[in-house]
Amino acid sequence: LRIKSDTNNFKPQYILEIGSSVGVICLKAKDLYPEARVIGIEPEKEAIFVSHNMTIDFKLNDLFFINGEGENLPFRDQQFDLIICHTVIEHVKNVDFVLSEMKRVLSPKGLIHLEAPNYNWPYEPHLGIWCIPRLGKKFVKVLSKIQKKNSNIMFLDHLQFVHPQSIEKNLIKLNMSWDNLYIKKIFSIMNGNNSSVKQYEKLSKILKFFNKLGLNKILLKIITLAKTYPSIMYLIYKKNN
Repeated sequence: LRIKSDTNNFKPQYILEIGSSVGVICLKAKDLYPEARVIGIEPEKEAIFVSHNMTIDFKLNDLFFINGEGENLPFRDQQFDLIICHTVIEHVKNVDFVLSEMKRVLSPKGLIHLEAPNYNWPYEPHLGIWCIPRLGKKFVKVLSKIQKKNSNIMFLDHLQFVHPQSIEKNLIKLNMSWDNLYIKKIFSIMNGNNSSVKQYEKLSKILKFFNKLGLNKILLKIITLAKTYPSIMYLIYKKNN
């Protein structure tokens, strides 16, 4: 639903989800865009098995799941109008290759909806610890032990500590344009719209307080320059759009 809102009710004909897991987002995409062909690509074979069987159980047409990786998409150039990549880019082997492949299979007027944790933010969501990820994985491991949250420490081995600077640097290299949806979200919260806040409720109250003081423009500029906020949320498109 958020994707539909962020894309101004854009009506894609071909939808791809990178890292579709057991297919929940793809199932919802098929529900919201019944005329579209929806494809999910996922490296875990067990997840593909589950998602494939759900399409059979629900008797859904034009919904497919493929075992594969984002670094090497088995699709033709410019095939998809909408590409969804949510909390996946931080798990891939090579961020540069995945973004490049997404651009390759994106249609000239297509859109990429990208979301991930922002590792400028001093919180690691997989481990559930407060830290400064930009200081490296060894530092994060030490803090996870101090905070007694080692249960998911294996996630660190393959995590990519993505942040707005790294993503935007890649997008510039790929000659892509983007809208920073999280900055728009912050602006909306400052103006009293709290409906999109699922966590960090205290932070949203602080943002609204700054707005009442008339300091919202200054704070927004600082946040934009520092690029320090909980999540990466981008709407990405080709420059000839």
